[in-house]
Amino acid sequence: MSDFYQKAQSFFRGSSRSTTHCVYTKMLLSFGILCMAVSIGCSLSDDTQYVPSGIVGSCDPDCQTGPAGPAGPPGIPGPPGRPGFSGIPGRPGPPGGRGESGPIGLTGQRGVVGAPGEPGEPGAPGAPGRHGLDGRPGQKGDAGLHGRPGEPGQRAVCKEGDDGSSCDTEVALRRLNRLERAINYDFVRKVGPKYFVSHKEWSSFSAAVQFCTQQALQLALPQSEEENDALTQVFGDVYRAAWINVHNNKAEGNFKVDMRGRPLTFTKWAEGQPDASIQGTGCTMLTENGLWRVTRECFLNAFVICQF
Repeated sequence: MSDFYQKAQSFFRGSSRSTTHCVYTKMLLSFGILCMAVSIGCSLSDDTQYVPSGIVGSCDPDCQTGPAGPAGPPGIPGPPGRPGFSGIPGRPGPPGGRGESGPIGLTGQRGVVGAPGEPGEPGAPGAPGRHGLDGRPGQKGDAGLHGRPGEPGQRAVCKEGDDGSSCDTEVALRRLNRLERAINYDFVRKVGPKYFVSHKEWSSFSAAVQFCTQQALQLALPQSEEENDALTQVFGDVYRAAWINVHNNKAEGNFKVDMRGRPLTFTKWAEGQPDASIQGTGCTMLTENGLWRVTRECFLNAFVICQF
């Protein structure tokens, strides 16, 4: 208890200390008084006489320090200290479970084209395409072999006049004239009384009509199966089409009359012909298989065959 009083005396001597020290000292004095009361109570219970201690005097060089007293009760907790420094990061924890899918992101840029894959199996055949245009005629071929001689014609009838020297040669001269005209062409076919002639040249429909008219002939128009087959003999190995004398304006007879407006007595139209989609001008040509076909492309080149 002597230490306690010494601290109290030192406090009173230093009256210039701060208020905080004053509060702290009052607390110590209160605690000292409490301890003295407890000590006196214990002495009285042991039937011992309590003698209060006096003021601690000074100690000479021969005095000795007594043993340390028992530890006092814990003091009042002080205010919290300052936060310490951050510790070392701990080890990574185990992976968490898979979260929900997020929203779809923006479309990225188109990547580089990959290598071609293996060829697939062939697909089913497609529908047949439309009939293409006839190609350009090839070069003129070599002349063919001469045909067999025809059957002898009818014997001319000659009438004698009064002088016995004149004969009616009108029929013979007319036939001779027709033969002379026919032999000037590269292609000649006779079917009955009709001749089909051609230089085996090709041009547009309008040029073909103009050429035959200039020769005092007509553009060929077959009027039987035999005449139709005869016209196909003009075809070469490449170009196989010829213009025929069917009116080229649908409004002028709907492809059922010739260029002079006379009704057709024979036709051999291909399937789907005359083409119903052609409402204006359409020109008719004889194709390689002997069938007739109307086309809008009247500027195409086809063989020119005239008749007389």
